[in-house]
Amino acid sequence: MEKKKNRFYYWVICGLCTLGISVWSGDMASADKFPEVLRKLQIIYACGALTFSSMPGVIADMTGGYIPAYILFSILIFCSLVGIIAAYRESGRKIASSQKTKK
Repeated sequence: MEKKKNRFYYWVICGLCTLGISVWSGDMASADKFPEVLRKLQIIYACGALTFSSMPGVIADMTGGYIPAYILFSILIFCSLVGIIAAYRESGRKIASSQKTKK
């Protein structure tokens, strides 16, 4: 029973994580570029998931515990957040400038 419950939580969380990709694509791309941007972000997401899914275990084996992995991934999450904020700000500037030129 515990395996089924864990599997359920995994799929719920994965679904929520991958939902953001289409939202970001819609926010940062025009309607004609949306499919291309969505495809690129999905590829980046999949490559990151494949590359880094085993990293906590490898780091724990090398260091003797998961704390260094938690610290590393906390830093990576913070860097990702800074990148997302920067991308949204840049996207907002482009939208604002294109709206000014249309008026």
